[in-house]
Amino acid sequence: MMASHKDNRFLLGKELVEVKRGSFITSELKLMDRWRWSKAKVRNFLNLLEEDKMILKKSDKKKTTLTIVNYNDYQDRETTQRPQKDHTETTKRPQKDTINNVNNDNNVNNKEIEYSMQNIIDAWNDLKLTQIKSIKPNTNRFKLLNVRVREYGESEVIKAIETIKHCPFLLGQSQSGWIITFDWFIKPNNFLKVLEGTYMNNGTSDKAKNKNNQNLQGAYKSVSNDDLENLLINKRVRARSEDSI
Repeated sequence: MMASHKDNRFLLGKELVEVKRGSFITSELKLMDRWRWSKAKVRNFLNLLEEDKMILKKSDKKKTTLTIVNYNDYQDRETTQRPQKDHTETTKRPQKDTINNVNNDNNVNNKEIEYSMQNIIDAWNDLKLTQIKSIKPNTNRFKLLNVRVREYGESEVIKAIETIKHCPFLLGQSQSGWIITFDWFIKPNNFLKVLEGTYMNNGTSDKAKNKNNQNLQGAYKSVSNDDLENLLINKRVRARSEDSI
């Protein structure tokens, strides 16, 4: 979140709005657009941050004000713990404050990523395939999934997972018996194919062909040689009658 690093004022419509240090003026619509989430999901996420005492939220008809809890204490910690000793320490402090600002914002961003990851895990586990309990940071699985979320958004990732339900081939319903895995799914090329529906109905067509072949074989077995001969004779007679017209 773009928390203000100092008290500030700006014009919102015709109103001069004051923004305190550690606060951020936004709206649910802006957050929906930024995160590509539904309104309900944005609200649930903000409520989660409030419950964890990471932010304070105040909303009215025009705006939503988000304040990072203990922002000042976190930013001032370096200053209160150690006095300035010399000019070198003074010149280093702005850089440290900047790092602290980034780290504090990252705490909220990490919570956002964790929330998205869990929603995706829940959607995958609904497929009743190999279950995933969690995805640990700094793993290849985490990195790949995080890239997919940043590229397409969480909603599109969940949409792709829902598409798998309509892909018999991916569910092992084919002659090969191969079943999709989560690590296969989150690879760039594979993910795009699933999202675009490339595997839709694959596997079903093979079964349908086999069933049709079986039906045809059964039908031929029930027809005797005499019946086939009569069918051929009748066909020739009809052809000659049509030619003479």
